[in-house]
Amino acid sequence: MSYYIGADSAKHTFRGALQIAKSFGVQVLTCEPSEINNCKGLSQAVLHNGKIEYYILLQNDLSLEEKRLTFAHEMSHFILGHLIGEYTDKNYNISPEQQEFEAEALGLILYNFWYGIKCR
Repeated sequence: MSYYIGADSAKHTFRGALQIAKSFGVQVLTCEPSEINNCKGLSQAVLHNGKIEYYILLQNDLSLEEKRLTFAHEMSHFILGHLIGEYTDKNYNISPEQQEFEAEALGLILYNFWYGIKCR
């Protein structure tokens, strides 16, 4: 079920979603568009000192709404396990197109769950 989000709660709900990412060990950073090939966002896993670290990079000039949508999509890649293939023996053999489809579908569900639908 969707719920109303007023203007006064908009920033709070984005911070709440960021806390969820943090609790999973996912670091969310902003960057220049050129650093992520002019995409709105990028999720990645990096092997550092024998440990896999997870990052979500968001363009620093996105509107709040674009940050929310992009964050939900990129977090979906993490939740769906799309990022671990290179560093574990668990290769799911999913095409990049299928990964994007899955992340978009789950991302829209997460977006609606975390932020609701704006009603006027």
